Amino acid sequence: MLRTSAKPFLIIVGLVVLTFAATGCFISGADTQENAGMPIEQELQAQAAIEAEDNEEIPASTTTTEQPMFVRVVSATSPVSPGGDPVTVFIQTKPGAVSEIELGYEGGQNEAGALYSKQANGSGMISWTWTVDPSVPFGAYTIIVTAKSLDGQTAVAKSTLEVKSAEECKS
Repeated sequence: MLRTSAKPFLIIVGLVVLTFAATGCFISGADTQENAGMPIEQELQAQAAIEAEDNEEIPASTTTTEQPMFVRVVSATSPVSPGGDPVTVFIQTKPGAVSEIELGYEGGQNEAGALYSKQANGSGMISWTWTVDPSVPFGAYTIIVTAKSLDGQTAVAKSTLEVKSAEECKS
């Protein structure tokens, strides 16, 4: 059951998703088969899981050996236009794992300070949001996410970010 305070947030997220869908710039799955065609309901569930445990820190003494290390891109906003709508990447990994995100275009590591390392919440969810710098040329760029568990295991996932003109994004 959702807490009452979470319901307005989910309504706003739903409206943002509908806006993206109406303009043709919508949230889609990553390049991998396992993420293709992710329903909007799953996207909203991922966002709700992040918000519900937003400030939860996983203590360093937590053991994470019960499952093998993994990381997967749940969704990534694409296509986007430089300086236009923000990009949001949701990933899932082991709870407590620390993840880094790298972009395949120059200057991408400093996108308004938004792309710093983050620790997964109790559901293993992490998200990053940034706006692509207006100087980034149009093209397809690789997003690489590396996650490291508390016991030292690592995993890597990739996705693609398409940077297009605002007109192409709307068509």
